[in-house]
Amino acid sequence: EIAQSCVEKILLKVIDGVHAGKKQKYSWLTPKRIAEYYAQSMCYVTITWIRSGMTASARELTEIYQYIIKRSMEDVIQEL
Repeated sequence: EIAQSCVEKILLKVIDGVHAGKKQKYSWLTPKRIAEYYAQSMCYVTITWIRSGMTASARELTEIYQYIIKRSMEDVIQEL
């Protein structure tokens, strides 16, 4: 929870900087919710990696995470 909160704060600063002055397309999809979503995702991947014995390198884990977030779920499933 501590790690997720810290990551969320950093992401929220980045999102607020990019989002400043822009109108939201969806009222429910706030910068805070976006930061929460990605912080949870990043922390899940990192904690799962640690619990599994860190068998992949940090570089490989970064590549895997980037692969997942840049594609739709359908694309990831089809490319397995």
